[in-house]
Amino acid sequence: MAAKPYAIDTFVAQLLAPIADSEEQADTKAYRKQIKSDMERAWNFGMERIRVAEALQVVAWEAFRLSGERYVSDPTPRAVAVNKAFQARLALERKQCLIPAPTAVQMRWKKRNVDARHQTDEIKAAIARDEARFA
Repeated sequence: MAAKPYAIDTFVAQLLAPIADSEEQADTKAYRKQIKSDMERAWNFGMERIRVAEALQVVAWEAFRLSGERYVSDPTPRAVAVNKAFQARLALERKQCLIPAPTAVQMRWKKRNVDARHQTDEIKAAIARDEARFA
């Protein structure tokens, strides 16, 4: 039995074809609740990662502090670890700001935790979209 050759054109045409009314999700109360639940789940997953990064930063800082080392022109491995932990947390916070905020509380978190010197145009646009949604 010979297999049919794969036709990418057919696949793309089916993918871009409009959805029939019988297949499209109705805008119901349950559907909106599911969308909100999905948004909260995505937000909470990102926040868990930030909390882990914060904990790792505290561990790196405490290891550096307790070692008695100090910042010098040639940083020690512990000082480098503190900086890397901070940069990792900052990167996760920036990434979190691109996720749509499920509530106004999370929108305020975005505005409070990512200050102006760390904001990119993407982050500013994401915060503006959230502000428009909650206005």
